[in-house]
Amino acid sequence: MFDLITQKLKYQAESLRASSGSLILRVLALVLSYAVSIVLARALGVQAFGQFSAIFAVVAILTALSQVGLPSLVIRETMRAKVRAQWEEMSALWRWAATATVSVASAVSGAVIMFAWIGGFDSWAFVPVMIGAASIPIVAASNVAGAAMLGLGRPVYGQIQEFVIRPAITVTAILGVLVITGAFTPATAMACYLAASVVGLILAVLILVRLKPSQLTRSVQPAFAGRSTWIRAAIPLAATVVLQMISVHIGVLIVEAMLTHEDTGVYRAVFQIGQLVSLGTLATDAAFAPAIARAAASGDALTLGRDARRTGIYSVAIGLLVLTALIFLGPALIGLTFGAIYVAAAGSMIVIGAGYLLAALFGSCNIILVMTGNERSTVLPAAAGVVAYGLIATLLIPYLGLLGAAIGCACGLFVWNAALFATVYIRFNINSSILPLPPRTGGGTVRPD
Repeated sequence: MFDLITQKLKYQAESLRASSGSLILRVLALVLSYAVSIVLARALGVQAFGQFSAIFAVVAILTALSQVGLPSLVIRETMRAKVRAQWEEMSALWRWAATATVSVASAVSGAVIMFAWIGGFDSWAFVPVMIGAASIPIVAASNVAGAAMLGLGRPVYGQIQEFVIRPAITVTAILGVLVITGAFTPATAMACYLAASVVGLILAVLILVRLKPSQLTRSVQPAFAGRSTWIRAAIPLAATVVLQMISVHIGVLIVEAMLTHEDTGVYRAVFQIGQLVSLGTLATDAAFAPAIARAAASGDALTLGRDARRTGIYSVAIGLLVLTALIFLGPALIGLTFGAIYVAAAGSMIVIGAGYLLAALFGSCNIILVMTGNERSTVLPAAAGVVAYGLIATLLIPYLGLLGAAIGCACGLFVWNAALFATVYIRFNINSSILPLPPRTGGGTVRPD
């Protein structure tokens, strides 16, 4: 009995440390990301900032596509291999994932460069797109390396290159260019991002080499027997990840298509501030993903449900605090940081923040489904959310402008996460939300699709 209590307290302490470290990292990441946007908006001006935002949205979506779902797969399978001490499988997984990611990302990058070369983009976008295409395989490879560290149960190390090092170097490079030349363009901004991505990849590889288990020696022969299973799992994961990235950037692309470059820049700014409400969800997802994978690997439905509930409570608590702050301080914050021209869209920022708070009510459903091998069940909810976002935004923008895009965002987030929650609740009898729902009869078995 004493051993059981000790083990439970040790587990809770580890989860708290992971959550605290991840939360601190996410706060720093959001501050740095916010700083990047502020510096870019000030350096480029609202029109050029809108142009850069549209190009970056395309590059980000293509980067997600080129990763073919492998970061999420690497997190889950690395944790499973670690729990089961299957070092040959872990070695094979890492090698295969790295090779597949670099190959696919390089092909996507080459296709974008060829499309730009034959005149597929407007003249003002040609150079930024070419530079952005070069960053695709670099960012994809560094994200897979970070996923391996997350799978090893090191959430801070697994995210630091993506969320801290890359934006910090980007800001430093932008400020350096401004000091030296005094001139700045979307192409220069994309070049700074490329340089930061290269440094981030180098550091990610060095950190992974340092953190890899001592059992992964050169004498370990990779076991590729599970490769066909990995490929089957990666396909729905890829679809979900791409849909997630589209949901982040579809508003920018729709505004760019329907309104002006200036409107695109303004929407990018208020969307990014509204995303601050998702801070709690981002932090708890990263912190508890390895624990959820561990519970799923051992078939521990009780622990899985407890962790899921805890993530929902933390996410809502943090999100509510952030949204309250934005309601009272948001307009002043926008004007002080981005400029007076952005303040008129403060209402859109609040609506976007409210959408992320609604999403947080349902807990970390996506993580639960992915880490339990039910990644196929995440595709339809993601698609429904993206379609709702795009359709509602397209219908409302002609009448409400940027507020219409924000309403579409909030509706899309609600549809997506409500569908994910229903799937988890019905299939596993797990209530990951803060809603006081009664247990269902039937279900409750943690099993993959």
